[in-house]
Amino acid sequence: MSQAKAAQAKPGQATPGQAKPASARPQLKSVPKSRPRFRKLYFVSFVVGLIALVATPFAIVFLHASLLTGQRDLDNLRLELNEQLELRQQLLYERSQAASPELIRATATEVLGMVVAENVTYLNSSSNGQ
Repeated sequence: MSQAKAAQAKPGQATPGQAKPASARPQLKSVPKSRPRFRKLYFVSFVVGLIALVATPFAIVFLHASLLTGQRDLDNLRLELNEQLELRQQLLYERSQAASPELIRATATEVLGMVVAENVTYLNSSSNGQ
């Protein structure tokens, strides 16, 4: 039976269990090393990486400039706050000096021409009308 199958087989065709003759093998073609789709992906990845590499220093410089500007503003505000606190202390001192009895007496006698009374009389008020 195997001889009958071998006889019925077409020339150049091997029967099961037999190796194919060298001339009956299909022609093989070489495959390109990389596919165009992957080349495009690699190119896009390269461009994105290059942009990130170039943009990173600029972003760092921008952040440092922002921090320095904010620190300068903070320093100016602290300086202004200290000046305002000193002014407040000065005004509180002047107010306490202006409210002192000695300054009130001096202003009354010198500026307004008032004199100190020699005899001081106190009046008592009574609730029953006497």
